[in-house]
Amino acid sequence: MTQQADRAEIRARVLRRSNPALAEQQAEDAASLRQSEGSYHDMARALALAARIAASQGDQAKARVLWARAAQSAAAQSGALNRADVQTLAHGALTKGNAIPPEDDAQVWARNAGSVVLRPFDEGAGTP
Repeated sequence: MTQQADRAEIRARVLRRSNPALAEQQAEDAASLRQSEGSYHDMARALALAARIAASQGDQAKARVLWARAAQSAAAQSGALNRADVQTLAHGALTKGNAIPPEDDAQVWARNAGSVVLRPFDEGAGTP
């Protein structure tokens, strides 16, 4: 499933300018696959890609919905990912994963969605 999601996201990036409708669908497919496998950080990235593509096609309403989903997922993931980054840095590795902290992604994507308010998920409900 991971390889399918990787291929779909790569295709979306390649097709972004030449066939944006197909690229958007590929990005959404990648997000769906990432959600199914529990890769929520990667799902948020794929949703943000789909949002950028939707916005470039003039579909601002759909872009706002995708931005909001990406922002909410990134916000939910930021605590766990930041703890992992701190542990990695404490054990000598200077870099890990995305150079932009997830909470920064969440705030930017929330602004892109029309300044949606990010609400914490119920701890017992699981990750978005």
